[in-house]
Amino acid sequence: MLKISGTQPAAEKADTPLLAALKKKSKVKKKKPAAKKTAKKTPAKAPTARKAKSAPGKKAKVAKAAVKTAPKPAPALRDVEVVPAQPVAKPTPAYRLPVNKYAPVYAQYIEDGHYQAIEPVLRARLMEEPQDAKALTLLGRCRLRQSDYAAAVRYLTEAELISDYDKQARRDLAEALDGMGRADEARALLMRTIRFKPTTWEFYWDYARLVEKPEDYAPFRDHCMDLRAEKPVSAAIDRAFARAATFADDFETAFAIYRNLVAKGTNTLTAQAKAAGADTLLEPADKTKKNDLAGGKGEVCLKAFKAAMASVDVPFFLMAGTVLGYIRDGKLLTGDKDVDVGVFEKDYDKPKIEAALRESGEFQIRRVDNHADRIRAIHSNGVWIDVFPYFTEGHRTWHAGTVARWWHEPFDLAPYMVEDTEFMIPADTDAYLAENYGPDWRIPNALFDVYNDAPNAEIMRPDFLRYQIWRKIHEGMTSRNWQKVQKYLGADPELLQENPWLIRLGALADHQISLMAAQTPESPAASAAAPVGQGGGQA
Repeated sequence: MLKISGTQPAAEKADTPLLAALKKKSKVKKKKPAAKKTAKKTPAKAPTARKAKSAPGKKAKVAKAAVKTAPKPAPALRDVEVVPAQPVAKPTPAYRLPVNKYAPVYAQYIEDGHYQAIEPVLRARLMEEPQDAKALTLLGRCRLRQSDYAAAVRYLTEAELISDYDKQARRDLAEALDGMGRADEARALLMRTIRFKPTTWEFYWDYARLVEKPEDYAPFRDHCMDLRAEKPVSAAIDRAFARAATFADDFETAFAIYRNLVAKGTNTLTAQAKAAGADTLLEPADKTKKNDLAGGKGEVCLKAFKAAMASVDVPFFLMAGTVLGYIRDGKLLTGDKDVDVGVFEKDYDKPKIEAALRESGEFQIRRVDNHADRIRAIHSNGVWIDVFPYFTEGHRTWHAGTVARWWHEPFDLAPYMVEDTEFMIPADTDAYLAENYGPDWRIPNALFDVYNDAPNAEIMRPDFLRYQIWRKIHEGMTSRNWQKVQKYLGADPELLQENPWLIRLGALADHQISLMAAQTPESPAASAAAPVGQGGGQA
């Protein structure tokens, strides 16, 4: 029995579904044995005494060849014994994994956080075949998910040297380089890749997130401008370009990009409405937000964060949309993508908190922006967590994000049970949530905006707020969420004066909303427009 190192709980969690997935992928149609094909082609003859003697030997060779060419069965993971972590012994010849064949399955389990069960298998494979690029790539990803950036860079670089271009491996390598503090090398790698694959929008976003100063932005801006001059680019690339511009405080470029996107979208929607007829509703697109916190993933992230903070004795509390979800709905907000926690200023030691999260092996630190002091981390199961420092100014307590800061009257903390784990939350939740969301915080509002609607918001960067308004208008157009378009067109009256053509978009949104109101509540359009949650995160 092969012994795989790893902790018992994680391996048990991964064993059953992984086995099922591997079994499913192993069901391939077996090739017909060569002996049968030979029998059909050669007519049967009575063998001579000499031939009769040699026939069994030939049959044995044919059978042996058939066994050799038959597909190898998937490994029986139920026979794998999980023992405490220890060096992996060299695998026996019988235990061979076709990593190329099962790479998508392994990649999915790594994304789901089950790398403790996958990593020993990959190491065993590399002991057999050190030049297996797929195994090196996947092992590098395992190390990256555990914030072991040096090992991730080593494995991913080696895979790059012996294999063809792999998009995800290239993105992982850039992320690992940035994690090691080698952001310049990460940007150089991404810029080379963008020039090599100019239409792959993911690399544009990866580069945009690494922009820290004008010198980082300049080559990216020049490339994007040249690319746009040659041919039309996708909206995803334009949005990444605009985001990078905001990091470098080049808001004029960001506004120009979104003006162009919204103008083109207005022309398209107007033409569609004209072709459909005045009384026809342009159905909202299916842009339902994925609930990244569903299935207990948010709670797993919070418990792992608590364990990491306990290791360095840093107290924290749940805040903002996370408190709203638990108090109002009894669960994390539907459609939310992250959880929010706060740390009082006296306990907020950013380097210590980041180090604890990395050393836990369950979190990676991500960049937020160049203006906010908060920490953003991503758990191995994909859930994001934002850590805000709470500071005192005057007689109030504040916390800040990219665009705004929010005030609170000083508050005490009280325990709150999430499943079987105790967390701290503001003691007077009614007062705390009313400050954040207004007196109607118990009524779900899918269009709630933490900048424009929060009673306790103080805008610190008006240019960035206008960028956010343009971005929200474009989001509303692409999803045909007419209430969202209407809301953000009215958020900044100067927009309509500077861009009169937006009046056409506003008139179209008003007409579509009136058509929607005429529909019965049971209609798809009415149910698509109904509020289903409340935005709670603060960025």
